[in-house]
Amino acid sequence: MSVRSAFLWAGAWMALGYAAGNALERVRGHAEQFGKAFALALGVVIAGYVVFKWIQRQRVSAQPEDRSRVGGGAQGPYAIPGAVRIAAEDLEQRHPDLPRDREIVLYCS
Repeated sequence: MSVRSAFLWAGAWMALGYAAGNALERVRGHAEQFGKAFALALGVVIAGYVVFKWIQRQRVSAQPEDRSRVGGGAQGPYAIPGAVRIAAEDLEQRHPDLPRDREIVLYCS
């Protein structure tokens, strides 16, 4: 990365911080005005989001067909057509399955 790119990158983030500074000051002003009610509302929203994500995760992990994909049992919707799925620990035993007449691309999924 060149020095010019680094300055451009840092300058963009500093400009964003400067622009958002006014908005943050307004939020702080409202927080002071509403005090504990604002903090309580913010806490309820955060707690609700955490509970929502926990329930969503519990519901997904209870479905056995989804767990088989995580363990590598199925090809999955984003697999490359014609791909050969080999776990890292099975590579030594299954290397004869790999084609020798063409280029091989390794990827993690």
